[in-house]
Order: sequence, then structure tokens, then C-alpha cells
Amino acid sequence: MEGLSTVYDGCTGELVTGYTCVMSIGVGAKEWDLHPIRCTLVNPADKKFRSQNTVIQQHLLGISDAQIGGDLLHVFDCGFDDEKHFAFCDDKLDVPWMIRLKEDRCVQFRKERHPVMLVGKTLLAEGKPDRDGMIIASATIGVLLPSLKVKKRGSPIPQRNYTLVAVKRPQFITPMLLLLNAPKLTAKEAALAYLDYLDRFEIEHCFRLWKQTCRPARVQMMKAPRIQGLINLQMLLLDFLLREHEKGREPFGGGLWAILQKRYVHEQETLILSPYVVAKAVRELLLEDRLRAPIRSRHSLPEPSPCQFSIFTPAELDTVTC
Repeated sequence: MEGLSTVYDGCTGELVTGYTCVMSIGVGAKEWDLHPIRCTLVNPADKKFRSQNTVIQQHLLGISDAQIGGDLLHVFDCGFDDEKHFAFCDDKLDVPWMIRLKEDRCVQFRKERHPVMLVGKTLLAEGKPDRDGMIIASATIGVLLPSLKVKKRGSPIPQRNYTLVAVKRPQFITPMLLLLNAPKLTAKEAALAYLDYLDRFEIEHCFRLWKQTCRPARVQMMKAPRIQGLINLQMLLLDFLLREHEKGREPFGGGLWAILQKRYVHEQETLILSPYVVAKAVRELLLEDRLRAPIRSRHSLPEPSPCQFSIFTPAELDTVTC
């Protein structure tokens, strides 16, 4: 579904419209502590579409406008290793961020240009392993940002300084290289934050699970608002199911129906599992959990803002039969 304006439907062989999908998910410190934040879906064939980078930037600005995660570290995978993203995060978002670097990047280190992998290995060779055999080293490096405007022709390309964090784990041969722009974080804190972010494999596993519940032909033949509504609903349900699972309940499968019937549907009423009904029920259940929690522990529970709830709400579905 990503990056193409037209794709071939794997089931029917028809040429259908494809969409670029950008999704942000919050990862907490605990296992399965996942929080869907925002999903952006655009059609690359649309006249207003410029580039995938523009879509990602609009997606991030939407999160920022909703006042979500402004004081948290924003972590990006190596797909965001681009000077345009560095400048955008610095100038537009103004948040602490960290991006995993690709191996082929060149940086300024000790007044010379070197491949970033060579710089990382040099730093690790000078470091010492901890009790778990992991080595964490850091240094200030310079990165050229050609996307920034220069005042005069012939002026040198602007350069900004960031922190390079190199991590060598005993079970992996290749070091992990992180570009950090968060002055308050130490190299160790940044490395541990990214290791927490590696929970994305669990996220991807969940993503594959819900995709398997949808017939590819039906998903690809939907229009953009309907797909976005489906994705938002699925992610909201996933968040709710994982929270219930942490409480020792088994909401998966028929268990979800039982929970919704018991806590949301009144006697002698029929529950219609439409996206609107389910989304409304889940939102109310999440709010109930917060209100019922002891006052002392409420601060530890996530508190979605009204803007965040409006993001969670499925988009209005079209009436086209798929």
C-alpha cells in the first residue's frame, strides 16, 4: 500500500489505486505498551501530492499540533536518514529526536570527512564493554545540510553538529549508529531508548496480524477515507485489546464481544459492530479505566488529549460498495 500511485491487485490482477501510508505508534517502557497515535493516508496520484517526504512532514506536524509528545524523544528508523528530515526536525518540530543512520553516510569527525561506519568503529575501539558485553560510545560530528538556503552564491554548504552514538551488542557483528539531537540525554540513555524502540518488531507483528484479517482485494479497492477509517479503528482496537490483556483478561476473539456487551450495551439492546459504535465504546472504556483508577496512580496512566481522541476517530466512510 505504500509509495505507489497504481498497483496490481494480487487477487484479481486488476490495476487499482495505491496509497502512501504513514503511521506513528508510541512505545512505552513495558512489553506490549503500545499506543497508536496517528495514521496519514494519501494518494500519490493526487494533484496536491508533492513527495513522500512532504507527507511525512505533514504527518509529524499534525502530531505536534495535537500537542502529543512534545517533551518526548522522537525516534526514527534508518528510512528517515535524510538531511531534509534533520533540518525539518530542528526547525519545524523543535523536539528532541534520534535517527538510526545508514552505513554509507559521510560525516565530519575530528576536522576530516570520514564514512560514519568507520567513525563508529573508531569510537567503539576506544570504549569498554559493560556487564552485558555492550559497548556504547559517542562523539560530536558534523553533518552537511544542503537543503538549507545559503545567503550568498558560492558560500559553503551549511553544517550542523549532532551527537553520534555507536552501540556494539555482543550478539551482532555490525555496530548500530544513532544520530542524536537531544542535549539532555546521555549516550547510554539514548541507546537504551532505541533498544526500547526495537519493540517495533512486536508492532510489525501486530500490523501483520490485522492485515491478515482483511482480504487484500477488499482493502485495495476501498477509497482513501475508508481505508484510513479502517486503519484507525484497527489500531485503536489493538491498543484497547493490549490494555485489557495486561489486566489479565482475554479480550481477543469472542472476548471482545463479551466485554463490549457487559460494559457498554444495556439490557434488551442490540449491538451493531460498526466502526463508529466500536470506536465510541472503546474510547469510553479507556476513559472509564482512568476515572476508576486510584488518584495516586492516575498520573501513571496515559491521558489522551481531546485532539488525540479526534485523531483516533475513524474517518467518515464512503458508501461505495467494495
